Amino acid sequence: MQETMDTGQLEVRRWQDAYLRGDHFDQNAMLALIEEVLQSADTAGYSRTRLLAHMEWALLDKPASITWWNTRRASTMCFPSTMMQWCVRTICRNLAQA
Repeated sequence: MQETMDTGQLEVRRWQDAYLRGDHFDQNAMLALIEEVLQSADTAGYSRTRLLAHMEWALLDKPASITWWNTRRASTMCFPSTMMQWCVRTICRNLAQA
């Protein structure tokens, strides 16, 4: 595994270095990080990039900033992890029922 990390084929990040930079989830910062990773992979000559993510961090007691898209405008809301936990449970329940 270390060899693939040394060549840039594999990159492993902790939650604090990806989703929870600044000790909270920021949707725009995460999207910027994904774009940065995709661009650096392209520059390095990799034609494909696979992203594997674990969402257990959403169950932590951390605030989140997420943009909700309404019909004609976007608004950003910050809410505690209890709301994130509810969202994750609801999504999982809906997926299980599908």
